[in-house]
Amino acid sequence: MAVIQNEIGEIVLDGKLLDYTVTEIDEGCVCCSLAGNLKRAAHGILEHFSPDYIILETSGLTNPLNLLDDLLRFDSTVTIVDAANLDAALAQGPLAFDQIRAADIIVLNKRDLVDDGRLEALRRRVQEINSRAPQFCANQGDLNPALVFDVEDSAGLDIDRKKPAAGSAHYDVTPGHSSHAEVGLWSQSLRLSRALDREKFMQAIQSLPSSVFRAKGLVDFEGFDETMLFQYVCGRFELSVFPKPSVRERFLTFIGWGNKPATQNLLDALSF
Repeated sequence: MAVIQNEIGEIVLDGKLLDYTVTEIDEGCVCCSLAGNLKRAAHGILEHFSPDYIILETSGLTNPLNLLDDLLRFDSTVTIVDAANLDAALAQGPLAFDQIRAADIIVLNKRDLVDDGRLEALRRRVQEINSRAPQFCANQGDLNPALVFDVEDSAGLDIDRKKPAAGSAHYDVTPGHSSHAEVGLWSQSLRLSRALDREKFMQAIQSLPSSVFRAKGLVDFEGFDETMLFQYVCGRFELSVFPKPSVRERFLTFIGWGNKPATQNLLDALSF
């Protein structure tokens, strides 16, 4: 099994969190500006290895309907739905809708943040968009891999063809579906050259505008010896010890809707 991991930001974080080697594609999206990079990455893997599967982890801003299938056959597309923020994502435009519509498997993540009544309403809403894909609930993405892989029989895929079989032909592989840029999504990465004041950082993060819905990075704080992993989603955030001292990059990446702020504006807003 091989992994190709795509991040929208200039600086890769997710690959640094893993204990195995991945092929990283950053500074763009594999469904639009980095389509050629994806093909080269897959060809490189196939030239040096013989994996049974290649797992492509796209950024959260990727539209699966824009991925061409002229290189590899897609066995399944797994869409992770943020149960706590689905309504907001759908209200922003067609991207979240297309991500659900393209899925062979849907994982309703952050189950612990919604009550049973809300969860049932989310299930119905997702089923209205995609009635074919099975739904699974998870906390922190914890799901048995057997529910995701080896899905040919349940998904109705013809294993001798690249495209789904006639009874499940939900993919439109012609480019032209909405992309993150077209719906006003942006990303901004900031490289950090020094340790930050923890109290000022916490105050600044708590006052981020609602247009910033995702942030992540590696941060050093004054007076603390350990590097911290920062994760932020729609107003909720956490800091945890980053366990790999050999990684030297310190940075923050922000993702949001609307007008993309200048780097200096973000620096000023965070009081660095």
